[in-house]
Amino acid sequence: MAIVAACFRATAACFRAKVAGRPALGGDWTLVLFDGTRLSPRERDRLARHLGWHGFVPFERGVLASPICSTETARHVLDAAFPEIRPAVARAEFGDIADLVRDEFFSAAFAFDGIGEAYRSYVDSYREFRGACEGLRPVDAYCTRTMLIHDLRRITLRTPPVPRELLPTPWPGDDAYALAGALYPSLCAASAAQLEDVLEIDYPTQMADRFPG
Repeated sequence: MAIVAACFRATAACFRAKVAGRPALGGDWTLVLFDGTRLSPRERDRLARHLGWHGFVPFERGVLASPICSTETARHVLDAAFPEIRPAVARAEFGDIADLVRDEFFSAAFAFDGIGEAYRSYVDSYREFRGACEGLRPVDAYCTRTMLIHDLRRITLRTPPVPRELLPTPWPGDDAYALAGALYPSLCAASAAQLEDVLEIDYPTQMADRFPG
């Protein structure tokens, strides 16, 4: 039982590590500068959407900035996806980054309203399972466990991994990960019988032997 308990504790730790794994806040940012008057609204939206995956947000008209993307990566993305635009790529330093964050200088740029609403809907959908996982049938626990991760991952893939300090406070993503981390071990335990039956092994005790390294 000690091995089983350790496996379930490890799964919860994975969620905490995901939140803690965001990059540290720094003052060096990458800027992409372009002449918006030479692009159609559709081209501007496409440019912002592509670079948004790399943490770029609009600062001013014709200026996108990212705290996590290197100039080399930005140029590679631009050359591959927008060879006809050729915007300028530059590096800038915010010497007073901590003060700017404290004064909420970046709050509007990193609001990610649509993603925040998705996290809130996620919490609303799964909060009912708090304290109720043990009473689920094994097959229902397994399905809930699968969707718990699937639904959270879908939102996470839309969330640029920017430093936590740049996100709004409170940030609904924190509540989503906390809820998932609390539910997942209980759902693992409740679904163990289902997995034992399907995999025909003593789950999860034998899983380490089946997937070494």
